[in-house]
Amino acid sequence: MKHERFNLLVFDWDGTLIDSIERIVTSLQYASREVCGIDLDEARARSVIGLGLHEALEHLHPELDAVDVASVADAYRQNFLYDSDVPERLFDGVVDMLQQLSAENYTLAIATGKSRPGLD
Repeated sequence: MKHERFNLLVFDWDGTLIDSIERIVTSLQYASREVCGIDLDEARARSVIGLGLHEALEHLHPELDAVDVASVADAYRQNFLYDSDVPERLFDGVVDMLQQLSAENYTLAIATGKSRPGLD
């Protein structure tokens, strides 16, 4: 059996290359507090990581209508992208791994549900 070599390697961003959990959690907590007046505990915030933002917010705040969910989402994005002082960092070894794969002529790509500004 002939083994084909893959030339394209696609990586997920959050939780695979970058440790963004604390920033996601604190941004969800901020948005819930600012828009809804709700103190969201860390465990509940962590429970929706991996869902799309609107789906996560609908799960966390089933009492909100679509307009209010959009307001919470806007507050989350503002905090996550611009106002948060919680750093995101690459997991240990990621830079070396990506450099090695690139040197071996793999094409590297990122798959994410984030918007481009969220990825940048």
